[in-house]
Amino acid sequence: MALWYVDRSRFETGTQECSWKRYLGYHFGPSGYGIARQAQSLPLATGTGVHEGLDPLGQWAMAHPEATEIPLEVIRAAATEARERYQTNAHASGLAGMADPERVNFVIGEQGALIAGLIWCAGLEFFPDLLRDHQVIAVETEETLVLDCTCGLGSRIGTAADHDARACQGICFMSRPDLITRARLRPDSHQYWEYKTAGRITPAWQESWETKIQFHAGIVACEQRLGIRIDETYVVGLYKGDRRKNREGVAQQGSVCCYGYKLPAVPPMHEEKWEALWEDKTRTPQRLNPKWEKTPIWLADFDKFGPELEATDSVEYWIRWLSPELRQQQIAIVGPFNRQEVLIQGFLRDLVPHERQWQTAIWNIYQALDAAGWEWADERVQSEIGANVQRSWNCRKFGSEHHCPMEMLCFRQEGWQDPLAHGFVLRRPHHIPELDAALQAGVIPPEVEVEEEE
Repeated sequence: MALWYVDRSRFETGTQECSWKRYLGYHFGPSGYGIARQAQSLPLATGTGVHEGLDPLGQWAMAHPEATEIPLEVIRAAATEARERYQTNAHASGLAGMADPERVNFVIGEQGALIAGLIWCAGLEFFPDLLRDHQVIAVETEETLVLDCTCGLGSRIGTAADHDARACQGICFMSRPDLITRARLRPDSHQYWEYKTAGRITPAWQESWETKIQFHAGIVACEQRLGIRIDETYVVGLYKGDRRKNREGVAQQGSVCCYGYKLPAVPPMHEEKWEALWEDKTRTPQRLNPKWEKTPIWLADFDKFGPELEATDSVEYWIRWLSPELRQQQIAIVGPFNRQEVLIQGFLRDLVPHERQWQTAIWNIYQALDAAGWEWADERVQSEIGANVQRSWNCRKFGSEHHCPMEMLCFRQEGWQDPLAHGFVLRRPHHIPELDAALQAGVIPPEVEVEEEE
């Protein structure tokens, strides 16, 4: 026996979506760490790609506590690396050869531009505002909080490694705050910041964060490690725009980070012109005439506009050419939200019995699997799973295009008896403590492209 790991994602999956989805995604399979649906199409830009690009900006800010803005070369390096990493992974996913090469390269270019563009917007607009009033003191640090300790060290004391070394069987809650800051004028005031990409940033989306456990559950472990108290929480919303089909039926990302409007040159009448939005600058009801073409900015040649920006690629040139006001529109700062003590203590108190119930359920299913020769499709196993884990059957909450990745298993579609041979792979734990535990147990999850839900 060892620590029982849990994080916000699997807790919310089991309580707000479907318990079967949690079981399959986090506990099923020969590794005991769950399975994930292997990507069936080219991966699009998600929060992971943007996070990886924003992390170096936060790290630089933490290493330069007196700085009030991020140097261009630091933003450039972060945006370029994140964009190239995405493009490399997309090409290496094994899916690039399954479609028209020209279309594949176009989509990869578009999504790479989106990632780089959002990083540039955050570097140019969000971080200067942040650093003017705050000092970064922690970036993407793995936090662990052990509850219901059985080793004698004590609950909420020490790290997961401390308890694991003592063969503790407690509940370990894992979190990884994006940014922790200290107010420059109030050194005893600390803030928690979370990045979130979104296709739409609506009032309802913004209001929902005040009672999200993602904030509050991660606060306690961070406070314990740093010896501080976090008073406020914020969401940094990064606007991706909807992905909709154009008149030709081709899906395009609705983001100014990817597309602009170009009026081709007509010598000697006028040179080539660009606009960020399909509206004239006078804000009159008139629209730009149809001769203005929606154009991929990552394929544009901006050299003819002059070297004043000294940009190294078209995405950088475009984002830096946009007005500060338009760049700021790609970022929504939601908060501050006050510390919710009732939610924090209530969640942590209720988490222990909830996870102990899951432990019992997994043990019951394990025994049924053992009796059935590890054939999960055996009806005895299926009955035991159903007796311990309740399905919601809400498989298409956001429509068939965004259905639950586990749908084919629940509906017993072809190949459901052997998921790992029909489009599924072992889940690779996202948090380092759990990943280390998997590696120590001799389970080496593969690094493959899987479907990532936004």
